[in-house]
Amino acid sequence: MFKTMVRRTDRSGSNILPFRLDAELTGWMLKHERPLLINDFQQDERFSRLVGDDFPIHSLMSVPLLAKQKMIGIITVFNKKSDEGFTVDEQRLLTIIATQSAQVIENARLLVEEQALTIMREEMRMANEIQLNLLPKKAPQPPGYDIAGITIPAKEVG
Repeated sequence: MFKTMVRRTDRSGSNILPFRLDAELTGWMLKHERPLLINDFQQDERFSRLVGDDFPIHSLMSVPLLAKQKMIGIITVFNKKSDEGFTVDEQRLLTIIATQSAQVIENARLLVEEQALTIMREEMRMANEIQLNLLPKKAPQPPGYDIAGITIPAKEVG
């Protein structure tokens, strides 16, 4: 689930205002999976129903975090301090940051997955050893009978 937070800074310090742009912005990003640049939020038709007189966002630049062609998040920057608005070059820079961030996140996810597999392999090795130790080392040999058997421990559980 994506959350959007708007930070407003003034002379008295900063405070964070929770803001429900997340569903609209996330929906747009999921549908289009491409960067979004809006320099006049009041005039943008895509999000016009969110805009009111006290709307705290004037401009935004948002790019998807893509890992293996799947969107895993969004980086969004609001309200550029200067009046000229966000530029295409700034959007390219944010896209580069998002690409690298998505790769770092994906690598971390793969590391966690590999660690879980390592733990599971070790648990299966221990279960294999326990299973083999529960059985006699050789089959009983009652007179007049030939008994043979083989034990193949499980390689997975289900």
